[in-house]
Amino acid sequence: SDGTSVSVPTLKISGTAYDPISGIKKVEVKIDSGAFQIATGTTAWTFNTDSLSDGTHTVQIRVTDNAGNVFTGLAITFTVNTAPTGLTAIALDENKISLVWTSPLMETGSIIGYKIERESPIGGGWHIIISNTGNAVPTYTDTGLTAGTVYNYRVYTIYSDHTSAPSNTASAKTSVLVLSLQ
Repeated sequence: SDGTSVSVPTLKISGTAYDPISGIKKVEVKIDSGAFQIATGTTAWTFNTDSLSDGTHTVQIRVTDNAGNVFTGLAITFTVNTAPTGLTAIALDENKISLVWTSPLMETGSIIGYKIERESPIGGGWHIIISNTGNAVPTYTDTGLTAGTVYNYRVYTIYSDHTSAPSNTASAKTSVLVLSLQ
């Protein structure tokens, strides 16, 4: 339906078409500004999309009956969001920050890892600290950090066929090591 948000990059779009007088010749589907492509079936039809990027997309259906009449349906928009959500950064001590996020709901095996970026000093630009965690576990501990420093983080989901947009940004400040001399 219009305005739907999905967390998968490939979709199976389906519907029904009916013409009691001449019957349905073909159903076509158009994604964004691409060309119309033939769906499988006519009265009950399906169409599988290619992998779609994160963001808003538009789908339009065109039905041709056996008499040559063409009906072009209204455009429906939907949003693909395969990026992690709810990223939280928690300082564990003066040189460690723990990251936790919510993984997108995906079919088993499609997430092959996460790319993690860090920014420090703030405004100094993003740098990849791990290009691929190699697993689908939505946690990571960044170590070897400087005491009393603020770090920004963002995470990307790596799939077998694409990498998502970045998650939200999360910040944490490492604690300051206090020594007591007696």
